[in-house]
Parts: sequence; C-alpha cells; structure tokens
Amino acid sequence: MKQTKTLLKEFQNQLYQTDEERKKQQLQLQENQTVLQQIKTQWRQTEILLQQSQSQQQNAQKELVKTKSQLTQTQSELEKLQYQQAILINYKSESQTEYQLLVWEAWYAYQKGNLLEMQECLQKSLKYTENSRTEIVMEWLDSFANFSQQKGLELDSEKLTNSEEWQKLMKRTMKIQQKVLVSSEK
Repeated sequence: MKQTKTLLKEFQNQLYQTDEERKKQQLQLQENQTVLQQIKTQWRQTEILLQQSQSQQQNAQKELVKTKSQLTQTQSELEKLQYQQAILINYKSESQTEYQLLVWEAWYAYQKGNLLEMQECLQKSLKYTENSRTEIVMEWLDSFANFSQQKGLELDSEKLTNSEEWQKLMKRTMKIQQKVLVSSEK
C-alpha cells in the first residue's frame, strides 16, 4: 500500500508537472497566436499602403503625361506664334501671310502624323495664292524641307509624296487647274 501511495504521489507529481507544461505551452501558443495576428495585421496594413502608393504613382504618372501633353501643346502654340510673327514681318499682303501660315500648319500636322489635317491645310492654302499648281506643289515641298531643316529634322519627301493624303491632294489640285485651263480656253 505504501508503494501504491508512493506511486500515486509520483503519478500525481508527474500529472501536475504535465499540467503545468500544458499550461505553459497553451500560454506560449496564445502568445504565438497574438504575435501571428499582429504580423497579419501589419501585413494587411503594408498591403494597403502598397496599394495606396501604387495608386498615387499611377496618378502621378497620369498627371505627368497630361503635363507633357500640355507642354507640347504650349510649345507648338509658341512656335506657331513665333512663325506668325516672322511671317507678318516678311510678308505685306494678308493673302501671302495666310498662305504661309496654312503651309506651316500643314507641315506641323505632317510632323505630328496628322496627314488628314495636313491635306486640309494645303487645300485651304490654294485660295491664297495665284501661282500655278506646279509652282505651288514645289513651294509646298520646299517649305516642308525648310521647316524640317530649321527644326533639325530630315524630310522624307518620298514618304510624304507617296502618302494617300498627298496623292488625293494632288488629284484635287490638278483637277482644279484643269478646270481653270478648260474654262479659260472657252
């Protein structure tokens, strides 16, 4: 019986120690879960900050593109004003001034890849000159080459003259000349 009591006491001691270890492990587990929860919360906050930062970066990028576009537009308006000023000094007649401005606007549209606008400006310029159509076409090409050279650019006259818009313009221009010739012969 004494032996059983001793065994029982040892068993109770072991049980007590095991229960204490279990309590310590539970406490450690709770602490670990708390730390894990804090890490998860920090992770979420970091993700939110990252998303906000990316959103701000995208907004800044959009604003930069918008500002660049505005700067380009302002620069082209300034160039146009400078060119207008130079034309006003060099040309006395209003029709010559208008003609030169339209040719410059056509060149500018061509440089920006807007061939339809180029075509329209050159078509309009015909109203402001009395030169022969052949002379006008040569003036256009010379002007485009000069404007390009002033900007440090090289004019690809072959690409220009082979473009669909240029070809249509030439057909219209020469039809007008033929009509004028036919009506003057009558």
